[in-house]
Amino acid sequence: MAAPAPSLNITPLEAHNLKLTSNVHPPGWVNPEPAPRYNLVVLGAGTGGYTAAFRAAQLGLKTAAGHFGHDLFKSNLSQVTDAANTLGMSYTVLSSVPESYRHSIDGYKRAAEFFNQTCEGCRKAGVHFGYPNHNRDFEKFGNTIALDLMLKSTDPALVTFEMDCFWVTRAGYDPVAYMNKYPGRFQVLHVKDERKHYPPTVSGRTPGEAFAPVGKGIIDWKRIFKAAPRGGLKYYFVEQDQTELPVFDAIKISYDYLHNLRV
Repeated sequence: MAAPAPSLNITPLEAHNLKLTSNVHPPGWVNPEPAPRYNLVVLGAGTGGYTAAFRAAQLGLKTAAGHFGHDLFKSNLSQVTDAANTLGMSYTVLSSVPESYRHSIDGYKRAAEFFNQTCEGCRKAGVHFGYPNHNRDFEKFGNTIALDLMLKSTDPALVTFEMDCFWVTRAGYDPVAYMNKYPGRFQVLHVKDERKHYPPTVSGRTPGEAFAPVGKGIIDWKRIFKAAPRGGLKYYFVEQDQTELPVFDAIKISYDYLHNLRV
């Protein structure tokens, strides 16, 4: 199991954003030996995830979770859960809700219903079901925030949420406030930094320069990891959507920061 705080030595890595495929040969520090290094990954949606999974295994990395598309969850849930069990995943994650679910409160209610239906099949197969937030999930309908609606309308015992701390911040909200408001619902964190205070938005383009290695931006990680146990933390994954640096230089910066962080 991944470390519940970065003061421990296991810091997972989001593989699909790092394009960890058979064509990528990361430097030796990515491997867990001889010194503590990344040793868990979460894989992105699509057939490329299988290639990445086997490449990760060759590097001594274990697969903790995988992202899958809505259509596959809906049409062939057993394929999702079989893949998860074959690759040793604990979590199957819906990568995004369909566009037809967005922009209306009824659409997000449909999304919550889909989560509740799907999580039961995942439970029977021995894996967890999760959903990762983006800034778009903070769209408001009157006084109701879409993410809050989904949290309140889904089974807390069976539906977990991958809190992406960057996108919560980008939308103008506080990750810690959500952990306190919905204890136990955020078993997985996506850990990436925002370079500076950009005007909050729940839509539109986010510039590539907004993304920063962990510890090189404005997000207060010590505060987040103090609150994370209340949020239900079991895994956290470094994610680097975009970077001006060579990608493995960027994730090494994140690793070094988190490895030395004390909470």
